[in-house]
Amino acid sequence: MAATAALQIADKPAYAFTFNLTSKAREKALTHPRGFLESLKRSLDKQLARAGVRLPYWFCIDRDRDGRLHIHGAFGAVTENEVLKEIMRRAWGEAPERGRQFQIKIVPLRDDGWATYATRNHRRVSKVIGQTLTVTRALQQEAEQTYSEVRRIMRRSPDPSNLPRLLCEPQ
Repeated sequence: MAATAALQIADKPAYAFTFNLTSKAREKALTHPRGFLESLKRSLDKQLARAGVRLPYWFCIDRDRDGRLHIHGAFGAVTENEVLKEIMRRAWGEAPERGRQFQIKIVPLRDDGWATYATRNHRRVSKVIGQTLTVTRALQQEAEQTYSEVRRIMRRSPDPSNLPRLLCEPQ
């Protein structure tokens, strides 16, 4: 996903995250008139605005083997991760004290394999909730620029099938 690549080449560190929704948050999102994903996006955007944080992010809905819906995503660092964890809890619900340490995991974003992993169940999940992926407008613009630049570079490189011939022929 180009959005992940855009986060990785930005000036600020990028992070991947997983957020385990509470059952109350899942039920609220499942019954939201605008849909599951839109409910979660609106809640997060509202809490980010209240905190005065502008965060480039993407997230998608995934499910585990038991069918439990949860969130995977990535963002560009703009504040401390502890602040973002609190914002996410206000937006998406806070786990009981005994499960709190397992609710959110934030780690440095190391490669673009994260997006592949996060969206691997896209088809199955979309049958349950509809749309499964959201990207902030600012990150979407960065992703489009990143994708265009990668395409430009790839078009300039020689055809890999011609590479042995190009290396052997005198210039």
